[in-house]
Amino acid sequence: MIEDYLTYLAACHDSRQTLRIRGYYLSRFNSIVPLAQACEADCLAFLATPGWSSETARSVRSTLRSFYTWAADTGRLTTNPAVRLPVIHEKPPLPHPLPEAEYQRALDEAPNPWRIGIRLAGEAGLRRSEVAQVARADLFRDLFGVSLRVHGKGGKERAVPLNESLGVELRTWLRGHVWLFPSGTTSTHLTPDYVAKRIRQYLPPEWSMHSLRHRFATVAYARTSDIRAVQELLGHANLNTTQRYVAMPVQRLRAVASTARAA
Repeated sequence: MIEDYLTYLAACHDSRQTLRIRGYYLSRFNSIVPLAQACEADCLAFLATPGWSSETARSVRSTLRSFYTWAADTGRLTTNPAVRLPVIHEKPPLPHPLPEAEYQRALDEAPNPWRIGIRLAGEAGLRRSEVAQVARADLFRDLFGVSLRVHGKGGKERAVPLNESLGVELRTWLRGHVWLFPSGTTSTHLTPDYVAKRIRQYLPPEWSMHSLRHRFATVAYARTSDIRAVQELLGHANLNTTQRYVAMPVQRLRAVASTARAA
């Protein structure tokens, strides 16, 4: 059933990342209890897995509801054990941009292509899955310089302009490579998880690759005050999501707070 379900998602043109994540959660759940025999209590127990963040649990809930709705609609199962799974409310974390000193240190220590991957996240705002998929064919020239065609969530694409030095470094590297991060063969790229794991070796222990994306959002907004442009570059559908990526500069907060002093 998992293979049939993933084929259905592929026919819906869901992204490879979506197929990979949903296949992983279903296989993990199936290793605990056979999918065809699972009841609502089994689904609830799986959602309550210790250590999962609310974001992970939301992804698991979405996977179970989608899979069992498909299975019921296609007659593979007579009941849907996921239909009453509780809504998991989002608990957005505070922005956590990588400090500039640590960002510069990572650039100094990382060799290419990992250095370029760090720059694409920290200076262009790409997600790890987007960094992993960068290919020579995605680079193009617009009226003002080099841009990158980014393959985002849900199969959505967007064009992200690159600063001059990043554009030159990426173009130079890709002259000899089809992918920025090729796998064992040139037919595909490394997985996002592997790319993130390797890049994380150049970051402090408490920081992840996602903090580079927060770094981009924070610096870009601080220098332009254009939150809508930052939203477009990050590929966010909702402006509220973008605002959670932007850490307000301490100097600006202090300046605003000082205006409330007693006369």
